[in-house]
Amino acid sequence: MTLIQHLGTEHGFLFSFAGAESIVAIMIDNLKGMEILHRIESGLRVTMVIEVGKKHGPWMNQYSIFFISMLLVIVTAATVGYFGFYSAWRFRIARAQSENQVSLCVPLLF
Repeated sequence: MTLIQHLGTEHGFLFSFAGAESIVAIMIDNLKGMEILHRIESGLRVTMVIEVGKKHGPWMNQYSIFFISMLLVIVTAATVGYFGFYSAWRFRIARAQSENQVSLCVPLLF
């Protein structure tokens, strides 16, 4: 068994075992790692059992990706909708000004 301490970090200890090449890393918190280290240093024989636990997944799972995708679709639809209404409003104002200018240019014949 090899005991490696990451200096300057609070991540604890990384244990690697001969014959366990498929295991990438086993993380133990700092307090438990210090307890194991003190027992090893005092000459006590330490035996550990590794059980299969919950897989530590990435910080983004399928639900958060779905939520972000739906949020992006909603924001895009709102932006396109606002641009459409704003363009129609500007077109209507420009048309009204154009009609107003045309009516001012037409001479009144009495």
